[in-house]
Amino acid sequence: MLQDFLIRQPKDLARRSVVNNLAASLLNASVSVVLLLVVTRFCGTSDAGVFSLGFSTAQMMLPIGQYGMRFFQASDVLGKYDQKDYVASRVITNLIMMAGAVGFVLVRGYYLEKALILIVLCLLKVTDAFDDVYGGYYQLNNRLDISGKMQFIRIALYCAAFVAVVGFTRDTLAACWSAVAVSAVSLIIMVAKIRKLFPEVKPVFRAKKIRQLLIDCLPLCIGAFLVLYMGNAPKYAIDAYMQSEYQAIYNYLFMPCYVISLFMNFVLQPLILKMSKTWVREDYKSFGRICALILGAAAVLSIVIIAVGHFLGCPVLGWLYGVDLSGYQYPFTVLLVGGAGYALSIILQTILTVMRHQYIILVGYALSSVLVTFQSSMWVRTDGITGAAYSYVAASGVLFAALLVSFITLYKKESKGA
Repeated sequence: MLQDFLIRQPKDLARRSVVNNLAASLLNASVSVVLLLVVTRFCGTSDAGVFSLGFSTAQMMLPIGQYGMRFFQASDVLGKYDQKDYVASRVITNLIMMAGAVGFVLVRGYYLEKALILIVLCLLKVTDAFDDVYGGYYQLNNRLDISGKMQFIRIALYCAAFVAVVGFTRDTLAACWSAVAVSAVSLIIMVAKIRKLFPEVKPVFRAKKIRQLLIDCLPLCIGAFLVLYMGNAPKYAIDAYMQSEYQAIYNYLFMPCYVISLFMNFVLQPLILKMSKTWVREDYKSFGRICALILGAAAVLSIVIIAVGHFLGCPVLGWLYGVDLSGYQYPFTVLLVGGAGYALSIILQTILTVMRHQYIILVGYALSSVLVTFQSSMWVRTDGITGAAYSYVAASGVLFAALLVSFITLYKKESKGA
């Protein structure tokens, strides 16, 4: 039954791909909100602060595991690399990610339980990274619907396991372990079930190919890591200068910003293959129209979210988490503006990747990362959570401006040359 559900090709494949990807994207975007809510309700605000910092850090480590490779893989229409190269590289990048997580907790000097929660959540992100590489394989073969189904089922199962365990035991660490186990087992089973349609791709470690692939995607990895670091740098400043309860409050306010960026991936995923084919055949006019459509839709959606969030965000979040957030309307609105800039930056990064100008994105990420690193501590010390919001919106604004200028300049150059 599961096998038939996963591989059955609907008559309206394009529409089902969009629907399945939307469902998976919405669920993925809400995971952090739901799990943080559950921890808050069952374990208290202090434990929620520890969990939220661990989840945010694991999310920041994920780009190392994924290596920013999904959009590159899904747009590899000329077959520069074999799928076994992508899977083999994913083994290496996940080992690097876990080593980085261990090194991070040692440098930060976290106490044992806090360190273990962060490391186990990074293990959960390992399963996300492998789901991602197989999803790219199916997407490249025009079966994005399978990728969406797999992601939705796996996330739903591990969220259910997490909620059940934390509800019965009031133990956040045990719940994290249960989520990892369920996520890994469900992924293995589903990949095996899809073998009937797509042969299971096993890693083959061809040093030359993997090395070149890692070099090609290095700017994407660095960029994806730094853009999440931008969101986390204020959290580390709060961790250094404020109590855990304020960490939880900042994350309650920040979660919708993170959701905006994940939701933007829904807009992008179904269009990547079309964009890539348009770019490869040098149909620059059509490519420009697609880019304008995506950016325009994202901008309109962002404006609506900011307007609604300004008036309803804090009351709804306060009711949801059972915490009084009435005094945080202004920093919340500032964070939403920053989240919109971040989401639009992700879109521009993807477009530049399709254009195979991924190296240029490092300039924008370098500028914004330096800015947020030096600003966060200063603003958090003087303005608390509002200062953290200022730091985030300044960094995301610099990043968006740099990537937009890069895209316009390179697009004009390429199209004029043609």
